Amino acid sequence: MRTRSRPSLWGPWGAGEDAETFSREYVERLRAEAAEARVRAKRADEAEERLRGLALADAVRGLLMDPSDLGWDETYVDENGWPDHDKILAAAEELVARRPHLARPRGDVGLGRRGEPSDDVSLVGIMSQNA
Repeated sequence: MRTRSRPSLWGPWGAGEDAETFSREYVERLRAEAAEARVRAKRADEAEERLRGLALADAVRGLLMDPSDLGWDETYVDENGWPDHDKILAAAEELVARRPHLARPRGDVGLGRRGEPSDDVSLVGIMSQNA
């Protein structure tokens, strides 16, 4: 009768006598490198998110009250993956055309000083200017 050997639970790497083992220092160094790579990747993701936010805010300055109204889309990047000012601006202009209430007010909105400043201030003068 022929006996079949069962496959190892550890796969081809095995856990028996012929299994390859690594020194503790080597494994710890690999783990430290992997941890450092995860930290760098997280920083890169955060930097990319911040860059996108700044590019969006810069492109829509003077057009939208709140840059977050536009949001980010992957179509706003150029062929190299960098934020494209013109694409962001075009998207913001399209958004304002569809939703004009999101636009930043332009022109005279009735705030600020009016006329020439006078040396004498009187309540009657102020009331007559605002009438």
